[in-house]
Amino acid sequence: MHTSISSPRHCVFALSFLSVVVCFTLLRLDAPAGTNAVPGATFRGEFYPANTLGYALESNYQRLTNAIRGYQPWNDQPWLGYQWMSTNVAAYRLNPRSVIFGKRGATALSLAQFNSTQNHLCAVTRRHAIGTAHWGDGASLDNQIVWFMGTNGMVHGMRTTNCFADKSVTKEFEDMEVVQFTQDLPADVEVMRVAGPLTNSWRGFAAYFSPSPEPGHLPILMLCQHGYLGRGGQQHVGSPFGVGGDSGSPSFIIHGDELINVGGLSPYPSPQMQRKIDELCRRSGLNPARYQMQVVSLTNYPQWPY
Repeated sequence: MHTSISSPRHCVFALSFLSVVVCFTLLRLDAPAGTNAVPGATFRGEFYPANTLGYALESNYQRLTNAIRGYQPWNDQPWLGYQWMSTNVAAYRLNPRSVIFGKRGATALSLAQFNSTQNHLCAVTRRHAIGTAHWGDGASLDNQIVWFMGTNGMVHGMRTTNCFADKSVTKEFEDMEVVQFTQDLPADVEVMRVAGPLTNSWRGFAAYFSPSPEPGHLPILMLCQHGYLGRGGQQHVGSPFGVGGDSGSPSFIIHGDELINVGGLSPYPSPQMQRKIDELCRRSGLNPARYQMQVVSLTNYPQWPY
């Protein structure tokens, strides 16, 4: 069933694919109200007409950042007190001057690098988070702690079990890491929905842009190992994006007031990914129908060429 919503509520590039088998909740994104007021927008030299996804994202980003007095895109950290490679997360605080503060799905971003690696994870179901597999094998991912901060600022540590990692870039799972928790995420941690329709390639998302399909040329946000947000490879105060160690961290768009996972630094949400989540659920005695990624369809926007 397709439901239309007019404004959502609220590097080394490791690309992976995902796939879905049962019960996807598909929502369709319409352009937020008012985005047709001007004929188009430009990002990194690319012009996006007013009816395109690129225009919706760029105009929405300008709306959000204009509302933050003195906003500095190169100095945006979602958490105050963040320290590279530290698990002293109890000292972190939500940053009200971050462009993602209070947005739906923002709490799906893990606070600290995972498993002594440099990448952050992104929760895509109440029991599962994704990263990239070339940091380690499935067994080394088990019995680790992933830290999240809820909407109320409370920190939660989630222990992992029965995880999956496939480092291949030629086989089905394409450098995919799926981390499973021993229990569901608490209610104050919102999972991040994923862009759809799900395909077997990140270029399924990139088809909505012209003519440069690489993540560094697109108006998408990336969370790097140093805890900064960057859009389209935006350099931050520490270093540029796309350096060794950034692989696996979340990449997402802000549509309206919601973050939506699109892959890029992390595996691309695909039917294969959902099948692996289903498999991990069955192996743990869980009902896979309870742990389906929530897919937001982009099909109301035209693909290139416009």
